[in-house]
Amino acid sequence: MNRSARIREWLATQHIPATARDIMQAVEPRGELNKFCASLSAMHKKGLVRANKVNGRLYYSAGRAPKSRRGRRPTKTGRAHRVRELLADGRGYTVAELRAKVDPGTTSSRMSACLSVLFQQGHIARAQDGWFTCYALTQEAADQALADLFATREARKAELKRARQAAAAEKRRTRAPKTPRAKPARAPKAKPRPKLKAPPVRDVPRGMPPPPTAEVRAAITSIARSRPPVRPAPVTCALDGVPERQRAASERIAADIAEFQARGGKIERLGPTQFFTRIEPANGPLRRTWAGDEASSAAPALEIDDE
Repeated sequence: MNRSARIREWLATQHIPATARDIMQAVEPRGELNKFCASLSAMHKKGLVRANKVNGRLYYSAGRAPKSRRGRRPTKTGRAHRVRELLADGRGYTVAELRAKVDPGTTSSRMSACLSVLFQQGHIARAQDGWFTCYALTQEAADQALADLFATREARKAELKRARQAAAAEKRRTRAPKTPRAKPARAPKAKPRPKLKAPPVRDVPRGMPPPPTAEVRAAITSIARSRPPVRPAPVTCALDGVPERQRAASERIAADIAEFQARGGKIERLGPTQFFTRIEPANGPLRRTWAGDEASSAAPALEIDDE
């Protein structure tokens, strides 16, 4: 029997796929791994064995190579096989239930990934509603498992609600009755002070007042005639009406002038100052001459009277 026959015979007795090293140790313990891998690759190309690549490693199993997507073998080796064996009873399970029964040491994310790959390859069915998912071999079993899950949750919620209501009723029954507390006496309300009323607003007359009557005009005329005429006070001095401060200053100035004249001083009233008395013709140079200047008689000039 050649190597190919021995490999197919040994793989037919295995329930899970195996690696090239496992097959070589079972079929040819003293063989070379490189040559054995080349034989397995040639058998896979001819369709004598199946090969699945998981995490960069090839797993081989007996049987012809699949010609469709539904004919593939499970991707995972031992875990996928155990999942299919558990689902063979025709029931549906959630991810947590499958993880607890198949591989308790793995995480929920890895188990969910394994189940998703099995569903995508068509080996199992899935029923999903929101965050809840159930897996089974057939779609009817998965839908029934999801419906049973929702019914169980509703029954659990109703039971918890009844338990809370019973506990609250028991607490109210065993609670001691409340003694009514005496209400404190309220102080008498103070009487509100009377509000001050605003004086009535008089109506403001609009428009022109009516003309006075004949009696009113006669009374006004009699009152005006009975009063004596007001005459202005006679003016007795030129300083009447002048403030006292200006009057005192004028009196002091007059006293100073009288004292100056008594000592022999003279006071003259000066007129406007005369700057020049003649204007020279236009063709000659303009020269200003003062009154009494003898040199100014050399050239003819036009006499101008300033007054």
